[in-house]
Amino acid sequence: MDWLTFHSEVVRSLAWPVTVLVILWMYRSELARLLVSLHSLKLGTWELKFKLEKATERLVEKVQADTGYSWSPDRIRTLVRRFPGALTRPERLIVVLHYLEGLSFHEIALNLGMAEAEVEHLHETIVERLIAEEAKEEEKDS
Repeated sequence: MDWLTFHSEVVRSLAWPVTVLVILWMYRSELARLLVSLHSLKLGTWELKFKLEKATERLVEKVQADTGYSWSPDRIRTLVRRFPGALTRPERLIVVLHYLEGLSFHEIALNLGMAEAEVEHLHETIVERLIAEEAKEEEKDS
């Protein structure tokens, strides 16, 4: 086999995988939105179920146990009312949808066209900011 034949065989064998990777890369944000809504994947006799909500609930329970801080809906609502200027409009929207409307992070992500992980990260940021605002106010009072 000469070098020209070798290179043509390599290009021929890599053409489809490279094409697929380029297409996946081009549509990565759209695919990410679709993957957020994926609850299970079945392939022949194999089935994979995604339970992100349960994992998120367990994480929140662990953080509450470790820190002693309650992330209850009533507590967050109270903090939002006490510090209305602490949150941006999109952050307030996430709080309203999650705590007042009762939507899950998954449902919020679908409604806002965001990735679920991004909504969860924003939620953590919101809670941390509200806790910081409360701590600042307590320092002023003491």
